[in-house]
Amino acid sequence: MPELQLVNEPVWLTTLSAAERAELTTSDTDLLAKPDVLTVGGGIVGLAAAYYLTDLGATVQVIEARSLASGATGASAGGIWPNEEGPSHPPAYQPLGFLGRDQWGRLAVRPGFDFDWRVNGFLNLNAERFAPSAEAYSATAHELGFSLKPVDADQISRLEPQVAGGFREGLHFPSEAHLNPVKASLSLARVARRGGCRIRTETRSVGVEVTANRIVAVNTTAGRIEPRHVAWSPLRDGTGL
Repeated sequence: MPELQLVNEPVWLTTLSAAERAELTTSDTDLLAKPDVLTVGGGIVGLAAAYYLTDLGATVQVIEARSLASGATGASAGGIWPNEEGPSHPPAYQPLGFLGRDQWGRLAVRPGFDFDWRVNGFLNLNAERFAPSAEAYSATAHELGFSLKPVDADQISRLEPQVAGGFREGLHFPSEAHLNPVKASLSLARVARRGGCRIRTETRSVGVEVTANRIVAVNTTAGRIEPRHVAWSPLRDGTGL
């Protein structure tokens, strides 16, 4: 019997071609010493920021400690679920959540973008998430402006024929969407690069210089950068700075 080989990598990588997988580690050789914005982290959030800033005319440098989309992005479910997530967040989340979902739909058809965007809905069968009942939860969420509907056992079996377990009720969110987060990250990186953005993989921040409560320089394993602004995710970068 052959030995079972376990691979610890995002399942999304299996959807990529060899060229696309290589692209995740592609690194620009030149480093912008004084960009308008330094984005620390090459996940989907950092690359989205880089794309939009570049599109607005800013000079942007991205650094990523590993390969693109190698952290939380690659480990995510790829769900764009503003209606399902919204009721548990502050009111400000609602317009931002819907704006984000709609913007991904627009990006999916723009030149240079290819990330398998699908509006295929979402079915929640976790009773702990909609206590005391699907009907009551749905009514409250409707008052807040979210789109969903309670479903019974028959409706669940039609929506998800392969689901087993005797679920009596659930919530259906018909307008929720999914995307391939790794391909989306690659698309953002490609188009941002065409606009002049520089992306360095395998490049870590190793320290910052602060003057008057403002970051004036970031020292990296590839060199010193003096950006006008910094977009930083300290937990993602692992520096804690």
